[in-house]
Amino acid sequence: MENKKRKITYSSLLAVFILLILLNIGSMLLHLNGLEIHMYGYSVEGTIVSYEIRKTSTESKSYQCGFECKYIDSKTGKFYSTITYYPVANKVDSKEWCESKIGKPIELVIDKYGNCIARRDMTFDLIQWILLPRGILIIVGIIGIIVIVVKKCYFDKHKQIIKQQDSETSEPVYNFVIDDIYCECIESFIASLNVKNKTKQKEVCGMTAMEAKEYTSQYGNLGSKYIYWQGKTIRRNSKQYNELLDRANVEQQKNKLL
Repeated sequence: MENKKRKITYSSLLAVFILLILLNIGSMLLHLNGLEIHMYGYSVEGTIVSYEIRKTSTESKSYQCGFECKYIDSKTGKFYSTITYYPVANKVDSKEWCESKIGKPIELVIDKYGNCIARRDMTFDLIQWILLPRGILIIVGIIGIIVIVVKKCYFDKHKQIIKQQDSETSEPVYNFVIDDIYCECIESFIASLNVKNKTKQKEVCGMTAMEAKEYTSQYGNLGSKYIYWQGKTIRRNSKQYNELLDRANVEQQKNKLL
């Protein structure tokens, strides 16, 4: 039952991850021209026609130079333009450098929808996409899906193979009853001693050895100085503990002799 619930949880998380990723990718593609141009763009040689030096923001002390770039398609006569920004020191010291760029060629990229962007800005656009919170969420989501898929396809399959090999090579399992509690095998009984809750402990006793070990490894009290049996707390390796194990072995031996 626990394994079934766990599988349902994994499947639900996987579905949520996929949904979030699809929604975010759709949103990012709609608002990010750089990505769209990456997919559909072709390169042309434009010209820098003007510039403007200004602060990056009203409160910032840093400056940037915005170069206006233009391109006219000789076949269709269609006009394209875009602005690309370069960081500069200030208005005075950078004026000569900015003026030297006027009339110089610059590589532009145009897509089938008429969007135009400087080739150099496409890299910045992608970096911005990766560093945005939504971009990070998508990357984390993809990694999460890969981990889940690898776990499902490899580790779970590997676990099933080991389980099958164990069932084929292990000795016959003898169940028994102790203190009116049914135990599938001695391993399940020993594993159940790490579970404090009486109801859960009874469920663990009825599991196979592998299921019981897997359950107690996640939810049990492994490594504690104490074990539990039907509401009683017993110190591990004490006389009472050894007597309990002896009783369990005796009950199992009875079934072996039948």
